[in-house]
Amino acid sequence: MFTKKNLLTSVIYQFLLIGFLILFFSIQFLFAQENWKTIFQDNFQDEDAENWRLISEGGTWEIKNEADNYFLCVNGKGNALPEMEVYADYSIELNFKIIDSEAELQFRNAGEMWYFVKVNEQGLFLKKGLGGGNNLDLADYTLTLNKNQWYNITIILIGSKVTILLDSSVVIEFTDNTDPLLYGYFEIEVRNVETQCYFDDVIIKSKVIIDAEWVKTGGPSGGTGYDVRIHPDDNDIMFVTDVPSGVNKSYDGGDTWTAKNDGMPYRGIDGFPIFSLTIDPNNADIIWAGTQSKRGIFKSFDEGETWIKKDNGIIEDAEISFRGFGIVPGNSDIVLAGAEIETELWDESTGLNFTKGKIYKTNDGGENWFCVWEGDNLARFVLIDPNNPNVMYASTGIFDRLAYNDVGIGVLKSIDGGTTWNQINNGLSNLYIGFLEMHPYNPNVLYAAAGGPSPYHCEGGVFRTINGGESWEKILDNEMLGKNVENKFTVVTISSKDTNVIYAGTPESFYRSDDGGKSWHIFMKPNGGWGPPGVLSGTPISAVVHPEDPMVVFANNYGGGNFKSVDGAKTWINSSQGYTGAILRDISINPNEPGQVYTIGRSGPFRSFNGGEKWEGMAFYPATNSEWYSIALRPDCPNELLISSEHDGLIYKSVDQGNKWEIAFDSNQFGGSLENRHGFKVITYAPSNTNIIYAGMHRAWGVALAPESHGVIKSIDGGDTWCFINSGLEETGKSINEIVVHPTNPNILYIGTTTDGIYKSADGGENWIAKNNGLRLSNVSSLAIDPHNPEIVYAGLDYGGGIMKTLNGGELWLDANEGINISCPSYLMSIGKVPKGISLEKPRPFFSSSYNSIPWTTITDIVVDPVKSDRIYASDLYLGVYMSNNGGEFWQLINDGLSTPAVVSMEISRDGKVLYAATDGAGVFRLAIKNRAPEIYSTIPIQDSTVFICRNDSLEFKISAYDLNADTLVYKWILDDQLIEEEKESKYFLRTTHMVLGSHSLHAEIADVDTSIFVTWELEIIAQTELKDEEFANIPADFILHQNFPNPFNPDTKIKYQLPINSFVQIYVYNIAGKLVKTLVNENQQAGFQSVTWHGKDDKGFDVSSGVYLYQIKAQVEN
Repeated sequence: MFTKKNLLTSVIYQFLLIGFLILFFSIQFLFAQENWKTIFQDNFQDEDAENWRLISEGGTWEIKNEADNYFLCVNGKGNALPEMEVYADYSIELNFKIIDSEAELQFRNAGEMWYFVKVNEQGLFLKKGLGGGNNLDLADYTLTLNKNQWYNITIILIGSKVTILLDSSVVIEFTDNTDPLLYGYFEIEVRNVETQCYFDDVIIKSKVIIDAEWVKTGGPSGGTGYDVRIHPDDNDIMFVTDVPSGVNKSYDGGDTWTAKNDGMPYRGIDGFPIFSLTIDPNNADIIWAGTQSKRGIFKSFDEGETWIKKDNGIIEDAEISFRGFGIVPGNSDIVLAGAEIETELWDESTGLNFTKGKIYKTNDGGENWFCVWEGDNLARFVLIDPNNPNVMYASTGIFDRLAYNDVGIGVLKSIDGGTTWNQINNGLSNLYIGFLEMHPYNPNVLYAAAGGPSPYHCEGGVFRTINGGESWEKILDNEMLGKNVENKFTVVTISSKDTNVIYAGTPESFYRSDDGGKSWHIFMKPNGGWGPPGVLSGTPISAVVHPEDPMVVFANNYGGGNFKSVDGAKTWINSSQGYTGAILRDISINPNEPGQVYTIGRSGPFRSFNGGEKWEGMAFYPATNSEWYSIALRPDCPNELLISSEHDGLIYKSVDQGNKWEIAFDSNQFGGSLENRHGFKVITYAPSNTNIIYAGMHRAWGVALAPESHGVIKSIDGGDTWCFINSGLEETGKSINEIVVHPTNPNILYIGTTTDGIYKSADGGENWIAKNNGLRLSNVSSLAIDPHNPEIVYAGLDYGGGIMKTLNGGELWLDANEGINISCPSYLMSIGKVPKGISLEKPRPFFSSSYNSIPWTTITDIVVDPVKSDRIYASDLYLGVYMSNNGGEFWQLINDGLSTPAVVSMEISRDGKVLYAATDGAGVFRLAIKNRAPEIYSTIPIQDSTVFICRNDSLEFKISAYDLNADTLVYKWILDDQLIEEEKESKYFLRTTHMVLGSHSLHAEIADVDTSIFVTWELEIIAQTELKDEEFANIPADFILHQNFPNPFNPDTKIKYQLPINSFVQIYVYNIAGKLVKTLVNENQQAGFQSVTWHGKDDKGFDVSSGVYLYQIKAQVEN
């Protein structure tokens, strides 16, 4: 029984409980309107403030500890800025304790104005900072805040509304209806020298502006490959290194790869620049890795899963790269590291650096390093005699660096454990030794691959010593084989299973000896080069033979990828699935089928028909150059495409999706020396008349030199003929970065130039007029036209200029940089701010190449959503991809899933639902902006007609599908409306033993999280024809289609098949996209064993390109 006092207490308790419940749901309601994500979080329990920019203005910032709780403390004046980008709608939650005086929490700080909450003993005071010490009072909440007591504050910013909660209670709600600040940074500021405040548990959340993440396709192949290694105990475990994808590990013998960079520092646009990797021969759990530049030596104790930096004693910094490691057999503590030391000297004719080298040594497993050799070329391999660890060998030089002394150093030998070194070059005619390998069982026998940079030191070969380097003999060069190709040998490797088998490689060809180097087989494609079909090999830089099979060899390539051969280097497949370091330049997609994507870059042109899940090379003769610029699909006929080379001013055309090429433009005046290297950086079809094409030429050789080029060319017949259209550009540099054409008028177009800003033509390029009024900078790297209002054009600038916009066809350009993090060095530009790590002082000396090493704001591409033109995407080479939902008024980064910021080109589907990004060093990424149903890549059998199967026979049905959202696909198989419960894979093996004769149907449902599609085959189960016993003896029992032989083949292959009964037979050959290429058989045939030969030609009699093809048999019988 309650007394009156007890009843009152109970009522108050219930009221407070209801109040808390209401408040709880109120907070949830604030966030329930949109999806929010955490963009910054720090509880300081790691005892540091590495994620903060701390500025002391007479005060100090430090991490303090009370009762095992760490927090950020300020004493006196200062600022603390968390590492976060500019956001519009976001929330800040933190705990604070006032020891003395007051603090300010600033938010939506855009520089000139900002909001802030002043927190002191009298309460919370919301104000607007106007600059110059002027503030505007907005709202307040007065109460006594006790000193030495923790409080929790939450600030929620949505549109023009500011909501502030103190200890979970809403205390201030304010809407700024006069001049709202809609974006900006958050920071803590203390202005009073007497202040002492504590801050803890900082959580910043932002509204998700796009509910999607980038998906890394893992291709195409390419990059600066370096080492390839096979685990000595488990040959399925392999490693490759690459700049910038870092260390990649395979668990299935090179079929697929996974990045393993845990513990490696990520370097933005440079990614994980890992050069060298060596497995400890004494303990395969220990692996060493070295970086390109930045003094990076890393050690792993768990087979490369995690890494620890070990560089104490290395005196160089950015100028040192580690090229190789040698571990003393029997003593894992003693390791030597070969290094390259970059100098400031460059060869102007080749653009190559003159380098020096060092060899460092550790005696304690990497805890301390000291130099044991230095000289006038880089050191790469360090090999150690397993019988006498005091005997060591080191190779010096590589194919793309010049020795500081020009001629090179050759091979070094030490007989005192690395204390002293001597050259052992007797018999070597080339001292650039890019590869050195020791015989697995005789350490006195070594093989050296020699060949330096073109054009000076490329006449090399393969050399061998049998006496520990006292003398060398040349055992291979192309003159010995009667081949007129370059003798720049870059790899040589020997089989440990059969030491008579030796491989060697150059950029042009691969070689194998089966008799210890006495004779050699040479392997090349018909038109030169080697590697997988349609893929440029690049330069082999590392090779290894499988320990158990001398016919299996891997080669990692500079500019090509990792390749595998299972037939002794005759043919190759791409063994790079899952990783890429591809340096790309351009990307284009089929506007109606966004799963069909094309890209181009240093390693050549590539295509994918399944959203980037699998890539095919298109570098078929004559399109076999090594550097590429641009790729463009004809919008109304996507089978037709144009590509351009970077150096020799050529444009190539294909009308069959890149299977065959012809030269569409060649003025025969470009190429050769660096000064004369010109290429078409951009090719653009006029959207309203695709017979009209514009292309802009560019020469990239030293930004500070303001390179001149040759302007714009035009075709009015689909690329068959071209003419220059440079009237009005005569006084300019004519170096073109971008061309955009009016969506409905093919005569109106804009060009962005390297040195002269923006020009416009209203008569199809007959005359050009400068349109630079208001333009901040003259280097215009990207342009985009609003398809719904062509008077609106966006311009992306290089070197810190950001984004500009015109509303009147170029008459006036306005800044559109709200939210763009403008970065440029203060000594070069008056705008912007210097990024972290960039010195404010001008470097001495300042080379033209210095421009390219500075993370300026560089807007590489701008894409307007073709459906919703207020939605725009812009890529910054150093920060990633921005998105604006309001026509460029405000931008936010959308980098979730994007492992590199270095996006150079983007393309969007016609429906605005799929966006692709090509990067400088990480291949292609895909962003599915809205959920899409799965897509069918191919089916076997093809679904175009009834599938006939004899009863008691079996047939496998297979589906290749992909999902642009990267959802996991689930398969269901249904036979005659009955679900086959046990079958959930992408293939189904149909057995007809218990099926009745007649018609049946087989369905497959392919589903992702939200949607599904169906595949249906109509089946006809037929009876086998009865035969007499003597006839049956010579007749096969089943329909069987055998594997073709040889496979791979060039140019002929035979296909065998079996017919159990007389049949009307059709045999078709399809390309990988499912397009019919050749009808091989179309006739009645007798039962029995049959065969047909395909000569590699299509139905028109033309040779088909290299690639993967499918063949299908159809056999129709009576009854």
